[in-house]
Amino acid sequence: MLGQRGDIVQFEAEHPKLVHDCAEEFDIAAVCDALREVIGTYGLVVISKDQPNVMIGARRGSPLIIGIGKDEHFFTSDANAIVAHTRQVVYLNDYDIATISSERFDVQNLGTETAKVQISQLEFSAEEAQRGEFSHFMLKEICEQPRTVENALRGRVDLEGATARFGGLNLTAEALRSIDRIVIEGVWITPAFAARKAFGGSTYDGAVRSVFIDERDQTAIRDVMLARGRGIQEWLPRRQTAMVRMQAGYGEWLREAASAQGLPLVAARPVETLVDRVLTAVN
Repeated sequence: MLGQRGDIVQFEAEHPKLVHDCAEEFDIAAVCDALREVIGTYGLVVISKDQPNVMIGARRGSPLIIGIGKDEHFFTSDANAIVAHTRQVVYLNDYDIATISSERFDVQNLGTETAKVQISQLEFSAEEAQRGEFSHFMLKEICEQPRTVENALRGRVDLEGATARFGGLNLTAEALRSIDRIVIEGVWITPAFAARKAFGGSTYDGAVRSVFIDERDQTAIRDVMLARGRGIQEWLPRRQTAMVRMQAGYGEWLREAASAQGLPLVAARPVETLVDRVLTAVN
């Protein structure tokens, strides 16, 4: 479009290119044409000052939800943000493109002629979605993980039979019994969760132990993120730096929380002796 008009534009990211590709004409066809050129994931909403009552949203990989209100509709990536206004939502599927106005919403799919639309009812209230004492929803989500994990295990753990029912493992009972050690690794296991009685007390005779690996070198954090990929290599340097700083800040919070719970902290460097030092800490 821009080439035909004679414009010369250089882009360092895909976001401004999408804006320019949709600038010629604000309608669903223009957005569809622009998205067919996009590689990767997105959850986006397109607006125009010429049609303030209309928004066009699309998703691939990233969440996007339509909220259905009375004479109003919303786009959001998190239902918590709109539960105070409506309990009816449509969870868009990959490649769905939706147009909403105050009066109606329409959904189509880039890959098929028709989209599968299902209106769902939110099962929680606006009061349950409040931040409460937390400064933001992410911190609230982190601190509520023990209850979230407990809820996720409901109906799956058979205490009387001393067994568990997990779907998706595709392992026989014999194969499961042959496993003598399980390692759970992830940045979203909080010290408060790891310090619960079951993780070191008498409930399981100390069969489960936890240790937090402490990485303070931001250069090393960046190298790990680049090695893991997930598109970070294509990010602008300032965006990479912001992500590294956020990860480092989370690590600082983890150090303080783990120390307050009396949990072992092990320095990430030198890597060559990390395993031995972790085993020493948990034993």
